[in-house]
Amino acid sequence: MLGRLASFVTGRRSRWATIGFWLVLFVISLPLSSNLPSQTKEQYGRPDGSQSKELGHLLAVRFPGGDATEALLVYRRAGGLTPADHAVILADARAARSVPLVGYVSAPLGRGTQGQVSANRDVAFTVVSFSQGTVKQTNSSLDDLRNLAGGSPGLDAHLTGTIPLLNDLTNIIKEADAKLLLATGLLVLLLLLLIYRSPILAFVPLIVVFISYSVTTGILDLLVKVGLPVSSNATSLLLVLMFGVGTDYCLLLVSRYRHTLHEHEGAPEALASAIPLAGPAIIASALTVIAAILAILASSLTLNRAFAPFVLTS
Repeated sequence: MLGRLASFVTGRRSRWATIGFWLVLFVISLPLSSNLPSQTKEQYGRPDGSQSKELGHLLAVRFPGGDATEALLVYRRAGGLTPADHAVILADARAARSVPLVGYVSAPLGRGTQGQVSANRDVAFTVVSFSQGTVKQTNSSLDDLRNLAGGSPGLDAHLTGTIPLLNDLTNIIKEADAKLLLATGLLVLLLLLLIYRSPILAFVPLIVVFISYSVTTGILDLLVKVGLPVSSNATSLLLVLMFGVGTDYCLLLVSRYRHTLHEHEGAPEALASAIPLAGPAIIASALTVIAAILAILASSLTLNRAFAPFVLTS
């Protein structure tokens, strides 16, 4: 079977058809792959029977909206808040109610809100509840809240709380993905140049991995839109995994290819001979990776369990 595959991909006409097929997939998936990070949604599902999940259920049933996650609009003026500050804070609270994903808004300076104003009345905060959305939706809503906060000279206004903190952590991870990709690519390129001392053989694995990653993330973007769960951690780990296994598999094939070049006159014949030799090791390695990822399905946390089908789809 591997011999037939090798004959097909190295044939005079079929090899160009194979390259053309992957290039078309790459061009189609490239716009889709750039959308995947904005589709992530952090789902920290708790195990059935855990006390935290039971508490969340009780909050949802007995106190509708009580299980929501809050953000805080915090205001401070040295020397004490002025009447003008009070007006600004209440106006911001009214504007916050129209921000997407925002549920209830509890403004300070009213009845039953003594705990939302400091004892010396120089600090006050507004509680804003958030419903769950995608990272893109949450970013947009948090930006709206940051833009409306403040407006009075000398009044410090800040946005804090669980949602902004988790969102900032997610954005940091996404920013790190680009740096991780660049650092990984440069490291792999350097190692390949040192090993093979051939720019062509060094760049081939990187090009193959880059095209495969773009096609994979493009397909995953379509699957996410129809319900496949994905988190920012999953996208980061997918990048590392694909670079790792993709480079390893390319090295296995390239090493066999360099060996068979001494036995055949042409490069296509050498590649056709190398594929059956490297194929068993690549298949065995791939099956090992698949088995390891399937083990994650046994996790009790939704965030970890969702990682398995996400990566296996790739």
